[in-house]
Amino acid sequence: CFDTWDGMTEDDPLCHHRPGEWKADLGKFKAVMGSSANLQFHQGVFPGTAAGLEDCKFAVAYCDLDTYQSTLDALRWFWPRLEKGGRLVIDDTPGWTPCAGTEKAVKEFFAPEQIMEFPEVYATVVTK
Repeated sequence: CFDTWDGMTEDDPLCHHRPGEWKADLGKFKAVMGSSANLQFHQGVFPGTAAGLEDCKFAVAYCDLDTYQSTLDALRWFWPRLEKGGRLVIDDTPGWTPCAGTEKAVKEFFAPEQIMEFPEVYATVVTK
């Protein structure tokens, strides 16, 4: 899990959230998630918090970043590390106007034929 747990870190004109919103308690989150050898918590601003994980591969990455730049950074980081057949799920797309930057980043990064949109749940799935 990669998160700041300090809320939004950037002010994005395409996003209605402001810095500090969505702050969460990491201790409470860990308590709810429980412990597992396969579960790691990386607190801070992504992708800086992924240092040392460059050789990891992922089958699924769920990205809920809300802003254009953070979404683009996550796509650039996860896409080359996604296993063949793996999936990226991008939250707050398509048509979720409060976070329009996420959709903008997805449409800039991927070709239209790669994108599967699920507007009823505001999510996009891209399969490698």
